[in-house]
Amino acid sequence: MRNIISLSNDKTLKIFDESDGGAFLRTDYTELPALKNLWEKALGLFWTSKMIDFSKDADGFLTLPEIPQTMFLENNGYQSLMDSGVVSIYGHLASLTNYSSVALSYTQIGFSETIHATSYSDGLVQMFGAQATEKIDIVFSNPTIKNRLESELDFSANMIADPSIENIFRVIVATYLLEHIKFPFSFFVTFSINKAYNSSINGFAQLISRIAQEELEIHVPTNAIVIKHMLEVYDLDRSIITEMADVILAQELEWNTYLQRNGPIPGYNEQIGEEFIRYYHNKSLRDIGNTPDVTLKPTEFVNWFNHIRNPDNKQVSQQEMKSTQYKKGVIKNDLGRFNETSNN
Repeated sequence: MRNIISLSNDKTLKIFDESDGGAFLRTDYTELPALKNLWEKALGLFWTSKMIDFSKDADGFLTLPEIPQTMFLENNGYQSLMDSGVVSIYGHLASLTNYSSVALSYTQIGFSETIHATSYSDGLVQMFGAQATEKIDIVFSNPTIKNRLESELDFSANMIADPSIENIFRVIVATYLLEHIKFPFSFFVTFSINKAYNSSINGFAQLISRIAQEELEIHVPTNAIVIKHMLEVYDLDRSIITEMADVILAQELEWNTYLQRNGPIPGYNEQIGEEFIRYYHNKSLRDIGNTPDVTLKPTEFVNWFNHIRNPDNKQVSQQEMKSTQYKKGVIKNDLGRFNETSNN
């Protein structure tokens, strides 16, 4: 039986070995120093949705054609629902670890995910008022959105029922892939809608910039550190990671096709989406030491995304980019000044 806090001073315990309770949250003793640095960086990024102005998004949304309106609602409905689930995942992992540095990091990330999840609904309330609930509840009637959650929910259920090392590892890998593949693509879709239609949902674009910064600069590297450490101390098969990443890849390609079912928007068609997803699938494997099947360089759209997701950078319209590679969503290229390898 586990207590709420461990009274043991046994520093020989592994990261997720059985112990008598939760980890002692402290900063004087750090098992994984890199996590402490990320935790301190996260504290400096604190924000809330009240700092973002969504007042113009309501009128801007009404100017959107039906296709981007549907994309926006489905995409952000999924994000709100999945972020809510991630809060519980991180909370459970924090209660299972013996490492103070991991418990501290996962507790902080769980808190930031709470802000992420509620910020979507806060923004929609500012946009739609009393109609916001109807917009948000789309997640309960849309089977495609539900299917997109299946793998994470299954792994989490298995971990709760049986917190074995392999089940914990699978949850952490699933969360890492979620935040490294699925979330960037969702962010890209929102940015693309905003830029294709004259900054019509600029409040949400600002919100996504803040969320993306935390997800890709704090949450993803935190889980990468934990995954690498677990591979060092436990007898775990690396092929699990590739298998899980391939499942996520298939889900995202299906989601990309689904979002494009009624046609493309300027700057985002199915081919652009597929190349974006495949790049982040490859990157997620490279970042934790797995060798992907194909080495992919970032496309101009990945470079644009990596620039625009930084809240400190001035947003650059996709319509000002040039691309002769695509028959649909043709746009002008002004990305030559960006270093291809930066932020990728």
